[in-house]
Amino acid sequence: MAGADSLMRHAAAEARQAWPTVELDEDEFLAYLTARLPDEGRAHVLPTLHWSDLYLACACVKGIAAALQALDTGYLAEVRRRIGRQLESPDAVAEVIQIVRTRLLVAVDDQPPRIAAYKGTGPLLGFIHVAAARVVVDLRFRGPVVERRSEPADPRISTSGDPELLYIKWRYRSEFEQAFKATIADLPLHERNVLRLVYVENVEAGAVAELYRVSRRTVNRWLVTARERLLDETRRRMTERLALRPAEADEVMNLVASQIDLSLHRVLLDTPE
Repeated sequence: MAGADSLMRHAAAEARQAWPTVELDEDEFLAYLTARLPDEGRAHVLPTLHWSDLYLACACVKGIAAALQALDTGYLAEVRRRIGRQLESPDAVAEVIQIVRTRLLVAVDDQPPRIAAYKGTGPLLGFIHVAAARVVVDLRFRGPVVERRSEPADPRISTSGDPELLYIKWRYRSEFEQAFKATIADLPLHERNVLRLVYVENVEAGAVAELYRVSRRTVNRWLVTARERLLDETRRRMTERLALRPAEADEVMNLVASQIDLSLHRVLLDTPE
């Protein structure tokens, strides 16, 4: 425990250096950090956390003006720039940002503000990106205010009833959804977060690499590994659940593989960070 305590003090000092204008009491930050750590293995978990992002989140929860300004001028401004590539109307972008900011910072029904759920296991910017992506989806269901820029139709999506897609939909739909969701839930957290950034939020691999402070090649390797794991584990689960012969399982997964991007987008929106 002594090692963990020393590391937490080091984390607080490093975070203060990252945000010199944000005056947050060290003991308050340490209590906030402690509440987000597992009961065991803290000394192993601590070095993997994004301390400066947790520090800023803590200060935002406590309503410190300098932290709120940093959130606006840094993180939310970057999210605004990125979703501006996707949305047609500047008014729509402004609406999304306003809703995200409110959800992040305003407590509702005696619950803490949404930013308090951030645990530092990934970049805060990625956490906010996910929140923005969900707002965009919500607004698209509500009405036409948020429309994506026109894109070529996906040739894999047929409105005339492609036999392969109907085959998946009607014969294996329920089993595939259950197996796919279970497999995504079992992925390592960093793989799930990277998939969410790429397939839900359309963040480029280079930007994800910057967020995680790794090379673009590493991010691409994570994506390849995660997709292979998804296909292999989903195939295994479906084979066990349906008692499929190997040839039948291969046939099903060959069809499913062409739809994995669409399935990832849908399932990851419903999967907690």
